[in-house]
Amino acid sequence: MKNIFRPFSKYFLLILIIAGCGTADSISNSAGPSTPSGIVLNLEASPSSVDSGGSTIITVKATFNSTGASASGETVNASVGSGGSLDEDSKVTNSNGRAFFTVTVTAPVTVNFTLEDITASIRINVNE
Repeated sequence: MKNIFRPFSKYFLLILIIAGCGTADSISNSAGPSTPSGIVLNLEASPSSVDSGGSTIITVKATFNSTGASASGETVNASVGSGGSLDEDSKVTNSNGRAFFTVTVTAPVTVNFTLEDITASIRINVNE
């Protein structure tokens, strides 16, 4: 039995040694996944309802869906319907994946946010 096992063990050991000799290249993609559908946008308005002529701050949080990690350095574009105005039309997410937009409203309005092909919306109401 020892004579049969010995040749197989030598081949097995040789295969293990050869397999361990390869090199592994480190691949880094600081921008995250190459497909934008890997990003999720979460929106929060504080406050969600204001007096006419009042302002609210909308926090846009971008995270990678696969890992939950913050998507920093991403450009978020914003648009608002009639009844509202934005402080800026686009902002870049910070190191925590957040961008902050100030919206001034005179009537209930929907604010749309886009990051590449991802769109999310939030409704801001006016107090009566």
